[in-house]
Amino acid sequence: MAKSTSAVTVLLAAHNEAPTIVDIIERCLKVCPPGSVVLVVDDGSTDETASLARAAGAQVLRLDENVGKGQAIRTGLCLARHPRLVLLDADGQD
Repeated sequence: MAKSTSAVTVLLAAHNEAPTIVDIIERCLKVCPPGSVVLVVDDGSTDETASLARAAGAQVLRLDENVGKGQAIRTGLCLARHPRLVLLDADGQD
């Protein structure tokens, strides 16, 4: 019988979120079960969102241009590694 895992993929679609991205990633990594992944889809940011997210421990997919939040989320869903997914706003708000 396969072992059950509680690991999740946390998906953050982000556009120019350099001021908040590190905090939200660190909070996610702190509370998520072992083996979880924080996946940031950088939606064509013109700031340091991608590099900050990577340095904070997230896996980052950098889109060359802004395709919008919906498409960034759909792209991230295709890359999610775990059957459990948590979708959060990259700015930590609703």
